[in-house]
Amino acid sequence: IKMSKELQPHEKRILDEHSELCEKIGKLADFLSKPQPPFIDDDQWFLMNAQLGAMSLYSSILTQRTKSFLS
Repeated sequence: IKMSKELQPHEKRILDEHSELCEKIGKLADFLSKPQPPFIDDDQWFLMNAQLGAMSLYSSILTQRTKSFLS
């Protein structure tokens, strides 16, 4: 990423948070792409899938926020 200015501390935190979130999304998506394990009940499996959706939406929001200071 080429930056034309020094990032502010809050901007750096947003980038760090987005990076960590993307890593967590990847791990959860990988886990959920496999068959449901017997030790996770249907309610928890549903909630984990809902969590992935919420995390993905949050990631999209952080992406939009970073565009405002990386352009």
